[in-house]
Amino acid sequence: KGSTSSVAVGNVVITPQGLAGVVTEVGPTYAKVRTILDPELQISAYNSRTREDGLLVGTLALAKDGLLQMSQIDRNATAAVGDIVVTYGGNYPEGLLVGTITEIHAETDGLSKYAVIKPFTDIDTVDEVFIIVNYQPTATGEEGQ
Repeated sequence: KGSTSSVAVGNVVITPQGLAGVVTEVGPTYAKVRTILDPELQISAYNSRTREDGLLVGTLALAKDGLLQMSQIDRNATAAVGDIVVTYGGNYPEGLLVGTITEIHAETDGLSKYAVIKPFTDIDTVDEVFIIVNYQPTATGEEGQ
């Protein structure tokens, strides 16, 4: 689908399992999507159990394994392996499922932590998605596209 179906740049792309990415280019009958694993995409998110927030970013090293990173987690955070991460709001509707924390590490600066996230959506095998076309971004969150 494309602009003739009301798809626009910035639309959020999801699957029944969770967040998949964002539309970055649109033609009359097509749309290109940047996946959540892409290092160019940054998404504000939080731990659904603890409400501790961070920034989802793709890295080349993790993307090859279908994983992404949640950085800028407070060093005193109580996040744990198995916790579920969801979108914070802003350019993405709040509460969209993203994935599960599989690892937690201290940043080298000692000021924060980062977590490795296994997305609920398997980007390598997705063949059908839903595009949210009527969402109006809120003032919450600090996403970059």
